[in-house]
Amino acid sequence: MKKLLNIIGASVILSSSAVVASCSLDPSAPIEINDAIDLQNFFNKLQNNRPELSSDYNAAFDGQNAKYIAALEEIFDQEKVVRTPFIQKLLKADFYDNDKSTIGYDIQKTGQVLGGGSLVRDGDHKVKPDVVDKNLSDYFYEKVAKPDEKPVDNRVALSTVITSKNLDELANNDADTILKAVKSKNSDLSIDEVEVKDIKDKSATVAAKSGSTVYTGSVSVTFTTTPVDTTKPLTADLTVVELGDIKDNKEATILAAVKAKNAAVDETQLEVADITNKGATINVIKDSKVYDAGGSVSVTYTVTPDVTTKPLTDDLTDVELGDIKDNKETTILAAVKAKNTAVDETQLEVVDITDTGATINVVSGSTVYDADGNVPVTFAIIPASKPLTDDLTDVELGDIKDNKEATILAAVKAKNTAVDETQLEVADITDTGATINVISGSTVYDADGSVPVTFAIIPASKPLTDDLTDVELGDIESNDETTILAAVKAKNAAVDETQLEVADITDTGATINVIKDSKVYDAGGSVPVTFAIIPASKPLTDDLTDVELGDIESNDETTILAAVKAKNTAVDETQLEVVDITDTGATINVISGSTVYDADGSVPVKFKVAEAPTMNYYSILNVHHLLADGPEYSYDDYTMTIMIGSEDLFNLDNKGYVYIPFTILPE
Repeated sequence: MKKLLNIIGASVILSSSAVVASCSLDPSAPIEINDAIDLQNFFNKLQNNRPELSSDYNAAFDGQNAKYIAALEEIFDQEKVVRTPFIQKLLKADFYDNDKSTIGYDIQKTGQVLGGGSLVRDGDHKVKPDVVDKNLSDYFYEKVAKPDEKPVDNRVALSTVITSKNLDELANNDADTILKAVKSKNSDLSIDEVEVKDIKDKSATVAAKSGSTVYTGSVSVTFTTTPVDTTKPLTADLTVVELGDIKDNKEATILAAVKAKNAAVDETQLEVADITNKGATINVIKDSKVYDAGGSVSVTYTVTPDVTTKPLTDDLTDVELGDIKDNKETTILAAVKAKNTAVDETQLEVVDITDTGATINVVSGSTVYDADGNVPVTFAIIPASKPLTDDLTDVELGDIKDNKEATILAAVKAKNTAVDETQLEVADITDTGATINVISGSTVYDADGSVPVTFAIIPASKPLTDDLTDVELGDIESNDETTILAAVKAKNAAVDETQLEVADITDTGATINVIKDSKVYDAGGSVPVTFAIIPASKPLTDDLTDVELGDIESNDETTILAAVKAKNTAVDETQLEVVDITDTGATINVISGSTVYDADGSVPVKFKVAEAPTMNYYSILNVHHLLADGPEYSYDDYTMTIMIGSEDLFNLDNKGYVYIPFTILPE
């Protein structure tokens, strides 16, 4: 009990205004304790009158809160303390600090708040120093006995219970699985008070349920999951491998047949490989979610087109094909079609070809004719020919360089592109014409075909240097191709500039080349030329037309040129200078070396220098400055001569300033 009294009584220092409650220890009289002062007096008297109880009760106060409450209950029962609202509140320990282990600590702390008059903390409350002037019972009424005081939150932070946050490997990330794993790792956890939120592949949040009286807050936990392999062998579903008759061996057709024979198969998880006309391999696709990776099953089938065929002899009845130009397969099939219009030649092929006949077979897999159908046909190879005049129609060959056979035939081909010149020869050649004949044994043109042609022989080309001899072109306006060729022609009148082109152009020269296929100059002809680019100029009077410049501020060169530009906006004033300046005029000359105006250009202009205007101002001047400095007064960095009127014109205002008229005189 001495410990309890030391905690409560010795630590509390009351102000002079504190009221000490009367508290009797007479066993026959009930004791009422209505506030903290009564409580302090009660223990003071108890200590003085019953010192023998000290050791008994001190032992009880060394335990947890519940033992302290029990010890208080026993003291109050023995001393017949009435269960006033204050005592009831005290025994519920509503005002004790839940983070501490003993009631005594909290009572001691509460007492210290009132003891020293300094600013200290009581839980989350701040108590100002002037509380020492309050009655102790007032303070405990606010802290303990006030009816609407909120109950103490006895919940604990979830993070203090869930300390093992790595759940290791889980079967899945379901909420129940996660919660069981958290409980397994943290045995003190009450899982009825928590829930799992924000579930992700490798993490989740365990949070106190809304309204939980046990926990607060939340904790993030981590884990890994092992995917469950739910795939199965392909052979579990694909058991029938004899697919029977199918219309073709396309992948879609084969997979449809697999599905038809094996209803449980998921054909979307399959692909077909090693396809032949009699079988294929069914493989599991990559990353299948249904079948084991690498699964493979061989299947067989018979390709039976889903069509009705007929004998080839139904359509191919005329087997005498007659004359054909050659015995190529396409020629023979074309002849078969020409003699038998009902035939579908796309379903046929030709074998056993000779110079007089062949066999017509039905192609494998034909959808029109019965398999293995074949019909022998006969023919005679007679190469087709046509009149030469069908292809050689333009007989005026124009200019040619000579009358050699190759040159004439080339000209025939150039004028008649359909002609097969390999089937022709040239006879009766003169300087103006020849005869074009069909060669013997031609397979293109009728025998003895003959067509006369005419031409004109143009002499052979010559070196470019024969005509282009003067390579110094002199001054030209620019180095574009047209200007250079014009300068070449101007210096070399015999040149045919239409047969030339310009290359390797610089500011001082270029190369003149013969164009491709020139009829005048030898191929590959090339001559370097030189020149100087001198841009064209114009008379100054083209731009400077208005010579009456009017009034200008002064007759210095800059002002005059600005006036010239203002009156003549097309003028390039950077190419001009001013001479012979007077008060009423000047001469505008073109500068030396101008690239815009002709040299020695000169135009006289007229103007009038305007007199400086007289300007009247009003200024606010301090009278004292005016009287001290006299009529000379500095204003905005300019020295002005102020003409002051009579003093009686001054209008002095109440700030000591005067409004003075003055005139700025021209210099």
